[in-house]
Amino acid sequence: MGRLKYFRLMFVVAFSLLATSCEPKQDKPFQPFPTGSGWVDMSRPNCGAGYAAFETYAKRHAWGLSGYEAVQPTTAATDPTRPTLWAKVKVYALEGSGELYIFTRFGHPAHPAVLIKSLVMTTEGASWSVVGCPWGPRHGYQRFATASRMLSDGFMGEIEQRPSPFDQVTYPLGQSSEENEEVHVRTAAQVIGAVADRAVALKADQRFMTTLYAFTKLDNGMAALNLTWINEPASGADRYAIIDAARVSYQSNEGPRATAAWCGGPDGKRTPGFCATAAKETAFWLKD
Repeated sequence: MGRLKYFRLMFVVAFSLLATSCEPKQDKPFQPFPTGSGWVDMSRPNCGAGYAAFETYAKRHAWGLSGYEAVQPTTAATDPTRPTLWAKVKVYALEGSGELYIFTRFGHPAHPAVLIKSLVMTTEGASWSVVGCPWGPRHGYQRFATASRMLSDGFMGEIEQRPSPFDQVTYPLGQSSEENEEVHVRTAAQVIGAVADRAVALKADQRFMTTLYAFTKLDNGMAALNLTWINEPASGADRYAIIDAARVSYQSNEGPRATAAWCGGPDGKRTPGFCATAAKETAFWLKD
């Protein structure tokens, strides 16, 4: 009889533990900095929470024109013969805190990362305290943070969020249309292969472009065609999977020649979806 009571007791305990584990847990509000009893450590953010948690927090506490895109230097020019490297970021100003949350965007050499700038007022004027979290390339983050601190030394430059008119400006792979969105080749037969190679390189560098424009020597200033991706191809996709997921539209007669050269050769068999779309686009182009 005692044995039966023992098993009944174990069953009740196990059931209680199971019921407790199924109850929804109350999530604690995300705090960007470690907090203690009456203090906040503003020198080291809670980076373990990840990029998404910081951006969600910034959005919830933003005010005014927050969430705007700007450009900031990612590598400071210490050599006057080399240009400062600038890249797009997204900036959130937090209500009532005097803080800016600056998030890297796709194509930024430090992405993903966030810099948190706290406005400090002293008798000598305004300045910024800069801390942040690197979830991407550490070297890229270190250069970005250093350049941002240098920019913060010039307070008005930080407020304006744009390069000086005297700066030589260049952008990293994945952000400049001239360097990344445009593919230039000699003949139509080279177009799709060259676009595929550019797309693979951008994808490998985590800087995939939504649209790529291809130009040949016979376009007279107009792109032969452009390839557009509604959704970014999956990680690890090869050049054929990337091209097969693209939509095509023509801007010159070199466009139909380019897709015909690709789809009429051995590569076309590996991109049946793309070639079917290209055939429809060619028919529509020729009809006009």
